[in-house]
Formats: sequence, structure tokens, C-alpha cells
Amino acid sequence: MRSTWLITGAQGFIGRYVAAHILSTGGATKVVGIGRSKQQPGYFSHTLAAQSGRIQAPCPRGLEVDSDSRYQYYSIDLQESQSLTELISSLKPDVVIHLASALRGDNRAQLLRTNIEGTGTLIESLLLSGHASPVMVIVSSGAVYGHVSPDRLPLREDQAFAPADEYAVSKIAEEQLAQVMAAKSGIRLAIARVFNAIGAGQDERHIGGR
Repeated sequence: MRSTWLITGAQGFIGRYVAAHILSTGGATKVVGIGRSKQQPGYFSHTLAAQSGRIQAPCPRGLEVDSDSRYQYYSIDLQESQSLTELISSLKPDVVIHLASALRGDNRAQLLRTNIEGTGTLIESLLLSGHASPVMVIVSSGAVYGHVSPDRLPLREDQAFAPADEYAVSKIAEEQLAQVMAAKSGIRLAIARVFNAIGAGQDERHIGGR
């Protein structure tokens, strides 16, 4: 059975791994990635420190999805509502995985623009395209729970939010906006709160990357 997947933030750290995993399952699968950066085959969108200065972070072996005929990439900013709507209308994706995100350490304007406004624009574009029936996965963060003491473990999904920084606040707002918009439209929404993503190629702003 043929399926079409749309991944935002596709050239980011998690985006590369997700795209490669979906394609590795075989079958008549099509993956379309979008992001603000131009297509960079074989590289993540962030840079790493090297003796010669900053260099583009290379993808580990197995993540070279750009050479797969089932993969396409488009440079589209989440604020480009018309371009997003036109792409979604032509693709009619079965699943949308929303990974595009400003990160901890980014300024407040970036957090608001990408994590909240960008998510709203993406869902709005789904509705304007006339194709509001896909499964949509909003990739949030375990940061929404804040600093967790040992007596609160293991965490449950219904644990109260206790954000410790502006990044966590922006992810909570992103989740809640998506839930409100999806409920009004009939989009089947799932929220994934990611904890401690670690792997080859990670940005050095994270301890694993350093």
C-alpha cells in the first residue's frame, strides 16, 4: 500500500533519522521533507566545530536519504502559507510529522515564530488545502514537565506541566494550539514528547553533541 509522509524540519537532527527510518521500511513509500534551509545532501542543517572553523555537520552512514528516488525536499519556511498550502494540496500526505522547531537557547522571537506561529500556519495550510484528514504528529519535548525530582518518576502523560524556561513554555503553547485547531478540523492528532535525543551528528549545543 502506497503512503506519503510529509516531514517538517527534515534536514535537522531528528528529521534525518526519521526520514531514513521510514524509507528503510521499504514498499511504495514516498517521503517529502521541507525546511527553511536549502537542500544539503549528506548534511544536517547545523554546523560543528573543527580545527579549520565551523563546518556543516555530515550525516552518518545510512542517513543519505537525498539519493533515494522516493525522497524529495523543498525549501519552504513555515510562515509561507501559500507555498505550504499548494504543496499539501498536491501531495495529499497520509502522515505529517512536524519536527521543525526553534531550540532551547534561541531567542524569544524565534521560539514564538517557529514553535507557535509556525505550527498554526502548518495546520491552517492543511485546512486550506482541502486535505485535513491525515494523521499529524506534533513533536514536542519532555521539557514541558520541568525539573523532575526522583519521587515523581516514572512520569505519566497527565503529569502537570512545570516549564523551567521559555523553550518549554513555547512547546506547551504549541501543543495546546495544535489540539484546539485539530479538534475543530477533524485532523487526527498525536503529540510525541521527546526525551534526551542522542546520536551521531547531534548539534553541539546539546551535551551529547559536545
